[in-house]
Amino acid sequence: MEVSRAFLLLALASCTAGKPNQEHDVTNTASPNDPTLARLKQQLATARTQTDAHYSGDALPVAGDVAAIVDREPRPWWQQLTPDETFLLFEISPRTAARAPADVAANAYCAGVAGVSAEWWGSPGAPRTEPSDRLVALGKPVAACLTKLFDDPRKLHYIDGEARSEAHDNGWTVGDLAAGLVARILGQSYDATQPVPERAKQRAALRTKL
Repeated sequence: MEVSRAFLLLALASCTAGKPNQEHDVTNTASPNDPTLARLKQQLATARTQTDAHYSGDALPVAGDVAAIVDREPRPWWQQLTPDETFLLFEISPRTAARAPADVAANAYCAGVAGVSAEWWGSPGAPRTEPSDRLVALGKPVAACLTKLFDDPRKLHYIDGEARSEAHDNGWTVGDLAAGLVARILGQSYDATQPVPERAKQRAALRTKL
């Protein structure tokens, strides 16, 4: 009996030793047959690190490398990217953005508002930058997504001295920025200088218009 048990244990050990670690495999072979996608993701990760110093897609130093990948092969890249990655891709490659469904673009730009420096969008009371213009052009689909950010309490930070002071003095948040963008889409105004409770009322009123 002991001999049989020894043989059984030895056989089990041999099977286990020959079996690959499943978690390790998944981690290291995420895109085994798509090196182009892997390269794109790597370049978009680099782009993300550049967003604190450059405030539009075409201004990112890595933009040319990203565009060279996706413009050469026009496929639905967004299907294999996160919304954050898709936002950066669309900012860098308008050609790719133009091919995407409206809901994909809306979710991507909504992720961008939550994910990149507030410098990309402008102040909550006057969000007028090139990325803001592109977001506003998406209309109500992106506005509906942005309302989900109305309660986001993360503070806004600006490099510009005046905007930095205003953000600090008024306690501007991601929720304020989202509201300012929604107001612009709806042809409304958002007074970001009002006290916090009044701004909350403004956001509530904007929600009812969607």
